[in-house]
Amino acid sequence: MDSHRYLVVGAGPAGLQLSYYLQRAGADYLTLERDDEPGRFFRTYPRHRRLISLNKVHTDSTDPEIRLRWDWNSLLNDDPELLFPKYSRDYFPNPDDLVRYLADFQSRHGLAVRYGTSVRRIERVDDGFLVHSDDGVRHGACVVVAAGWGRPYVPPIRGIEHAVGYEAMSVEPAAYAGQRVLVIGKGNSAFETASAILGHASMVHLASRRPLRLAWNTKHPGDVRGQYGALLDSYQFKTLHSVLDCEIDEIRPVDEHFEVDISYTHADGETATLVYDTVLRCTGFRMNTDMFDESCLPDLVRDGRMPALRTDWQSSNVDGLYFAGTLAQDRDFKRASSAFIDGFRYNLRTLTALLRERYDGRRWPAPTCRPTRTS
Repeated sequence: MDSHRYLVVGAGPAGLQLSYYLQRAGADYLTLERDDEPGRFFRTYPRHRRLISLNKVHTDSTDPEIRLRWDWNSLLNDDPELLFPKYSRDYFPNPDDLVRYLADFQSRHGLAVRYGTSVRRIERVDDGFLVHSDDGVRHGACVVVAAGWGRPYVPPIRGIEHAVGYEAMSVEPAAYAGQRVLVIGKGNSAFETASAILGHASMVHLASRRPLRLAWNTKHPGDVRGQYGALLDSYQFKTLHSVLDCEIDEIRPVDEHFEVDISYTHADGETATLVYDTVLRCTGFRMNTDMFDESCLPDLVRDGRMPALRTDWQSSNVDGLYFAGTLAQDRDFKRASSAFIDGFRYNLRTLTALLRERYDGRRWPAPTCRPTRTS
């Protein structure tokens, strides 16, 4: 049986960054990726083909560490030419450029990634884990899941099956010409979608029970970003577009339309029934747990969207099972950048040191400081 100290599941940005650090440390690892290229998620998302991660190419600093403050897409490595601004000059880049960058990152560093290998099942055994995939079974003392979001998050709303999901909706604005459109959600995917159809739909409503969180107020990059401000302008200027704080109680098809029952969140129980031509579900994503058998099924948090973690990014209930990348944001959810490349690229440098100390007996890297005489 093929055996490695570390098995990494997923070759997106987090999987590749961790692979880089493990390889540089001389660790015994293998990364498994179901698709034939890294970062396949970004071949589809965001649907309207613009990232919200900044790519500030022009700065007034020549210090590479300082420049990384405004480069939210590069992975850390020792090749100054292998940085994302070499692949795109756009401030909000096309995600296809990120896929191209990730492919070069893997290739140039010769990272041990096995493509076309779908992980079917992970089971816990006495001395680690068995990872069952298309091409056999592998043993790992430790498993790090960096597979990203696995499926859409579908909220428990009666009639939600009548809504078209973000993953399946048309991205042609003309498809919504003259329509009354309800967008369920108030995150970046909802605003991305609403902004794209703003000039075509007769009316766009964004609805969820929680109030809108704007990044320019919260200072968190995962909240709604300023480039979608046109819709908020339209809302404030009373152009029929609106943002609703409400519970969506039920969606019912009636003839060629949809009746949607809502309960306003801040209106003392006031209810209404609104009529739409199209209902779109833009409520984000969740983790796919199908690969875990009962011996290592991780506990979940945040409405079942992501794994519950210890302080070392280890599953709260499964020893030896770690998470990386966007799945590793539980501990600082909405308070730091652990969900994004510009945050987790540093977290993974630390995770590598933690893993090497635990599984290889290697001390944390540290500089030697000698005392100096002072007068």
